[in-house]
Amino acid sequence: IDLMNDGDLVFSIRNVERRHVQMQKLKSCQNLLNHVPSAAAACDTEANIKVVNSALAKLLGYAKAEDLNDKPFSLVWKEAGSTDAIQRVLSGTQWRETVQVVNASGMRIQLTLSLAPELDIRRKVIGFLAAFSPAAVVALGGPASKGV
Repeated sequence: IDLMNDGDLVFSIRNVERRHVQMQKLKSCQNLLNHVPSAAAACDTEANIKVVNSALAKLLGYAKAEDLNDKPFSLVWKEAGSTDAIQRVLSGTQWRETVQVVNASGMRIQLTLSLAPELDIRRKVIGFLAAFSPAAVVALGGPASKGV
C-alpha cells in the first residue's frame, strides 16, 4: 500500500484465539443439540430449517441431520393452522400443541410441538425454535375414563 512514500508497507497482527474460543462454543452447542434425545430444530423467519439435531432426523427417517438443512419446516409439519402458529411465534409468542408430523416415508406421528421465537443479541426475532416430545396419552370416553 502506498502511504506517504513509495514502498511503505502496512502490517496487521491479529489474535485469533477469541475466534477459536467462539467456534468451540458453537461446536459444543451443536454437539449438545445432537446429544439431547428430544427432537429439535431451528428455523429462520422464512420457516426454512437452519439446524436439526440427530434425534429429529432419526425420528423423521433421514440418514443425517444435514439432509434437512435448508428444507421448509412444512416438510415436517403441514397441518391446517401451522402457518398461523408460526407467524404468531415469529411475532414473539410461544406456542405448544399436540400435532401430527410426517416422516420421510409419509407416516404420520403424533407429537407435542413447542415453538418459541429465536432472538438475536438485540432481542430481535430472527427465526423460531421447534422442540418435539411424545404426545400425552389421553383417554377418550368409554368406561375406562369414568373410573369403572
